[in-house]
Amino acid sequence: MNPATSNSAPGQALQRGERRPAIARAALEVLGRHGSRGLTHRAIDQHLGLPMGTTSAYFRRREDLVGAAIRALFKADSDRFTAMVGDLLASGEEITLETVVRFFVRMIRHVRDNTPEVIQLARYECFLLARRDEELKLLLKAQFDARERRDAELFARLGATDPVRSATRFGITVRGAFFTLAFFPEPSMQVDELDESFIRNALIAAMA
Repeated sequence: MNPATSNSAPGQALQRGERRPAIARAALEVLGRHGSRGLTHRAIDQHLGLPMGTTSAYFRRREDLVGAAIRALFKADSDRFTAMVGDLLASGEEITLETVVRFFVRMIRHVRDNTPEVIQLARYECFLLARRDEELKLLLKAQFDARERRDAELFARLGATDPVRSATRFGITVRGAFFTLAFFPEPSMQVDELDESFIRNALIAAMA
């Protein structure tokens, strides 16, 4: 289930096998609503309507909770990206600059239009928490590396001289776009500056 679209089920409706992923999704929702200080085992239990002590039985440390939230967030991102790439390749379209431009425009708009604000904010809470913990920092880096490897495959299809470097550079631009959407949601900042010309220029610059 995508954490961006999840609804917390009452604790009594959760089977034991469902509790771990439900707690991870709840950690994202609590982070987005209350910030890092609000992320406690007790807060998760209350959020899900679980008996007190349930969350700590599944995730002993607070860092384990954050790690679970990061994995849930990036799994949803990865599943969405993989499905969209699959659709692109299955369409039979030739992989050209213009098809890749349209692909990334669709992806960014999909995230923008279908991710609740609370999950957008949770994303950056996760980044901040991971930045201050060596174990979580390695987890976050592994997630970014996996995403860049997938982007590099598209750059290779475009004939980039150094697909990995191009993917890294393009990733910096895309993360900046997502940051702007998350923190400046006012209409004046809501590009449709995230249009095809913006993405085309970013792709060309990344391959330069």
